[in-house]
Amino acid sequence: MNESLDLVTSRRQSSAIKKEIWVVVGNAFSRAHFASQMALGNEAQGVSLQAFQLIDGWMASCASADVEIKFFVSP
Repeated sequence: MNESLDLVTSRRQSSAIKKEIWVVVGNAFSRAHFASQMALGNEAQGVSLQAFQLIDGWMASCASADVEIKFFVSP
């Protein structure tokens, strides 16, 4: 167990290792619906605007930590 944790720690600190966070949402979130809602601007549904704010915050946090974030959603 300690060896595994040491390996993970050393890889997290290495600049040669690409760091990613995967968010798997599947059918609970539709890219097409989200895009159409965002095209409405301030007229979008409240839940879509909240999703945008949440995603934007996650992306900003990841960018500041030099980590990529990937979302897996339904089309």
